[in-house]
Amino acid sequence: MSAGSCATSGTSRLISPSRAAPPADPHNADRRFVRTRLRTEVLPLMFDDEAAQTETAQEAALLLDADDRLDAQGAYRQGCQL
Repeated sequence: MSAGSCATSGTSRLISPSRAAPPADPHNADRRFVRTRLRTEVLPLMFDDEAAQTETAQEAALLLDADDRLDAQGAYRQGCQL
């Protein structure tokens, strides 16, 4: 796999800052879906609690680190260097 194809493959292509915003999904406002209720009811309550904010930020940092490691591992397996 060439270096050029590595740069345009996988997650980096999906989260590119130059990429246009994803299209609106009407399901995101449909309260029949648990994800919508979590986003609109539970998360706002969680972020009213300072301890929950801190813990969520710490978990997000851990997940970002894990994501970076998985991206690097995947690139390595494809013969790319990040």
